[in-house]
Amino acid sequence: MSLPEEVPVGSVVSLQFVVPPHATKLRVEAVVCYQVGFQHGLEFTSLNEGERMAIREFCSELPSVSKGS
Repeated sequence: MSLPEEVPVGSVVSLQFVVPPHATKLRVEAVVCYQVGFQHGLEFTSLNEGERMAIREFCSELPSVSKGS
């Protein structure tokens, strides 16, 4: 995830976003696992089952990215 500023590894952040096609905003917490410049790897820490399923459904519909073709 690209953030507007560098956030140190181990920091807990709050995120708010909408997962299409659901109109409900998700508000979750995550821990920063890695940071390279403004790019960050986040691990969600507070997902309930409905939020987990909404994210899983959305991600399953994303186009595949193949490496090194």
